[in-house]
Amino acid sequence: MGTMAYWEMLSSFVVDQSLEDLEYLTAVTEFLSDGSDKMICPNPWTGVCTTLFVVLARLGCLMRHKRLVQQISHITNTTSV
Repeated sequence: MGTMAYWEMLSSFVVDQSLEDLEYLTAVTEFLSDGSDKMICPNPWTGVCTTLFVVLARLGCLMRHKRLVQQISHITNTTSV
């Protein structure tokens, strides 16, 4: 599951996608961190835990949406004048 979260995190900064596309990652991380006695272990290759990859993937989606809204508002403001 960590590998999927890693690739989703990378692609969220490159490809426009909705937050609903990442819901399967959120459901899995909630299932993994369900017990309070479980430790969050970092990935041995990247040093980052899966939960952080999911958060970064959501952040990438939100940043791309914000940038898209800013570009659209800039285009509409310059064409309406």
